[in-house]
Amino acid sequence: MKLIVTAALLLCVAVDAWSQSPAPVHIDGAQRFVITAKKNETPYQIDLIRLGSVVAPASEGYRLPVIYLTDGNTLFAMVAQMVGNIVSFSNRLPAVLVVAIGYPADPAMKLGDDITRKQALRTRDLSPAGAENFLAFIEDDLKPFIAGRFAVDPGEQTLAGHSLGGFFSVYTFLNRPHAFKRYMAASPSLFVNDHAPLKQLETFAPRPSLMASRMLISVGGLETKARMGQDMIGDARSFADALQRKDVSGLDVTFHLFEDEDHLSVIPGALMRGLRAVGSLP
Repeated sequence: MKLIVTAALLLCVAVDAWSQSPAPVHIDGAQRFVITAKKNETPYQIDLIRLGSVVAPASEGYRLPVIYLTDGNTLFAMVAQMVGNIVSFSNRLPAVLVVAIGYPADPAMKLGDDITRKQALRTRDLSPAGAENFLAFIEDDLKPFIAGRFAVDPGEQTLAGHSLGGFFSVYTFLNRPHAFKRYMAASPSLFVNDHAPLKQLETFAPRPSLMASRMLISVGGLETKARMGQDMIGDARSFADALQRKDVSGLDVTFHLFEDEDHLSVIPGALMRGLRAVGSLP
């Protein structure tokens, strides 16, 4: 766990240092909001962007599929750029909305202290200690906020996350499977709470009518116990295999191993190929 947290913190340090520079890069078309959760009273930074095709523009009455992304502070810019590249020339997907959830900067704090604060909030929200409240924020606060501003398709929503974000995707699937149609868990930290997701899966038996249509579990080929301190490959494969054995009607579960990729280098490919694998992107 220490190695994973350290790696994730280094990533946060790098990207947050850029995002808080005097002249941050602007992403054309992106919008930023700060929404305070009713349940845990935490303010969340919401970065979102509508990405459309120049080949197959949206028709009147088109309802947007939505991709919800955790770790918005570090992942939004990359995902917005890559998804935009795919959607721009798609003749099958007229448009999609990317919504990233992160934490606003505290201008009164030093950069290093603020990064530590954000990391503590992230760890709380994406792990069992705060996952229920964080999920309540998404379902009860964020989704209505988005639906009030965009014509979205409530039946075409995706949850994507990496590392603890991947754990949160699995947590959401196990505890509220109807919340999203598509789930993507990249390098999920399934060892949390003594492998709690694997144990919960043993008694997992939701009604088929509430099931998601697709779920992808992926991991880097270098995320071994020797390197990570945890057998992330074995955990990810075991979870996917066990869920496949459940043979839940209407649920398509896939496992993918990205050879020669570690916990950080796997992120771009895992997110983009993962979103395509679960059908969020063409």
